Amino acid sequence: MLGRFVRAAFVRGRNGKLFLPYATLFVLAVVTRIAVLVVAGEQPTIHVSELELIGKSLALHGTFADPYAIPTGPTAHHAPVYPFLLSLIFRCVGFDAAAGYAVAAMNMTFACLQVALLPVLGKQVDLPAVGLVAGLWGAVIPWRGIQEVQSETALTSLCLLLAVMATVRCWRSDSNRSSALCGAAWGFLFLVSPSPLAAFLLLLIVMATRLSLRRALLSAFAAAVVVCPWCVRNYMVLGGLTFVRDNFPIEFHISNNDFATAVRPEQYYRSGSYVLRMHPHFSVSEARIVATGGELAYNRAKLAETLAWIHERPYRFAWLTAQRILYFWILPSQSLPWKAALFVPIELMALAGMLLLMRDRNPAGIILACVWLGYPVVYYLVQIESRYHYPLDCPTYLLAVACAFII
Repeated sequence: MLGRFVRAAFVRGRNGKLFLPYATLFVLAVVTRIAVLVVAGEQPTIHVSELELIGKSLALHGTFADPYAIPTGPTAHHAPVYPFLLSLIFRCVGFDAAAGYAVAAMNMTFACLQVALLPVLGKQVDLPAVGLVAGLWGAVIPWRGIQEVQSETALTSLCLLLAVMATVRCWRSDSNRSSALCGAAWGFLFLVSPSPLAAFLLLLIVMATRLSLRRALLSAFAAAVVVCPWCVRNYMVLGGLTFVRDNFPIEFHISNNDFATAVRPEQYYRSGSYVLRMHPHFSVSEARIVATGGELAYNRAKLAETLAWIHERPYRFAWLTAQRILYFWILPSQSLPWKAALFVPIELMALAGMLLLMRDRNPAGIILACVWLGYPVVYYLVQIESRYHYPLDCPTYLLAVACAFII
């Protein structure tokens, strides 16, 4: 009887009469993630990273500033959306343990929402059963249940999924409105994290060749309209142009030097870490240079220094980059190495599913191919951490299930 009820509810939900399937997946995802936190004994806390420092500055002073070891003034170290959300929490509950639980709840909500939206994406691309199974998979198996509540990647992942859904809608609808909404969705994603920029540029090229140049240009214009105010703010307070955030040269520098390793935890936690000595978030002396010369000048100097090192050590840079490409896809984990052994076959299934969808001329194939190719590009150049792959997890589930269904 219970099975018949669930099947009936999901069928009715697909017809748009009930939202029970999506609500069910959301609640199931919440329950499994809370269970992971309880079993792991994880106590949500506020980590004193650049994000939290910017959020604290917003909450206390109303300024988007001071992400480093000492106050350095206005910043574009991070995209604006997530620090603003943090500042709202800090203003409401302060900066103690209650804030840690509030931030964890917010991030968990973002993570569970994306799982609940997978059936919607499946329905958009005429694969409702695939979307439903992928959503159930993501809800029941919280692959990164602890990481989801500790950083902004859950919000990035949710916004990336929404941008993909807007792109599918644009692909299926020959209207200016759908093209503008597609660009606006990507523009908002950039205000959360500009990392997917390469994926959007690939999509624009594909849209121009397969749909029309007009629709590609309209999407690009809409994205620019959304992002432009923040870029203008950066120009006014920092004295130079920067696309959303300006910290890439810092991360590029600490990831490519004589002491660098490909994996982020190895960089940060070993004795005498180069990162702890040279990153202005940890080093007071480096932060003083930022405060004296300005953030943009500091970043330009670090970029020039790193490019000079690459010119002198091209083979070392190539070796680090090759390792980062490999590690991005095999999800390195010093504590849980078995994760790579489980996830790599899933990724291979997802790749096969992507190719099958492209063969069948399903828009999900080419759209997710652009995301897979473009999204990781920036992470191939900086030290790798497992959570960087997280925004691709849900698309991976969808493609892997599509492979199983089509075969």
